Amino acid sequence: MSIDNTYADWHEHQFKKKLDCSLVLPVLHALQGHPESGKLWERHVTAILQSPQFGFKSTTHNRSTHSASFEGTRILLLHQVDDFAVACPIEEIAKCLHDQIGKALQLPSEDTPPPFKYLGLINDFNGLDIAQYSDAIKLSCEKYINRVLTTHGWSKPSPPVPLKPSAPLPVDAVTSLYAH
Repeated sequence: MSIDNTYADWHEHQFKKKLDCSLVLPVLHALQGHPESGKLWERHVTAILQSPQFGFKSTTHNRSTHSASFEGTRILLLHQVDDFAVACPIEEIAKCLHDQIGKALQLPSEDTPPPFKYLGLINDFNGLDIAQYSDAIKLSCEKYINRVLTTHGWSKPSPPVPLKPSAPLPVDAVTSLYAH
């Protein structure tokens, strides 16, 4: 990686040390916090998913939703940064896909398994609650909404404010208008 001004500024801000922009740095991982890290991660994941090994193609409506045929089964895969959700009718195929993507994400120098966990049947994804039934899927944001309400102290209703019965205008309002 050639050091550009953006990286040099970020490095100086982060570590309080200037870098010589004529240096070249070998980078094996995207640098967390670097302005380009999100774009580099997206490019890395997309290259893996679109490789001949997996053959995923982005759908026309969303670049993070991918479609492919894997072991003869049509699969949809959604990824948001480093979270993946797989829609597959056969769980064993989903597990196999998970293992292969995990191996593809692993760098050649890494000898430990990647921190890529198979969590089974999905019940939430990035703040969305998912309930799956034999004939339907329910999507909601109930947990997220409850967390927002609790955070702002809105989870319990306010005590009612006693109302005083009163006329909308003082009794002498009309006569005082004509008096002036």
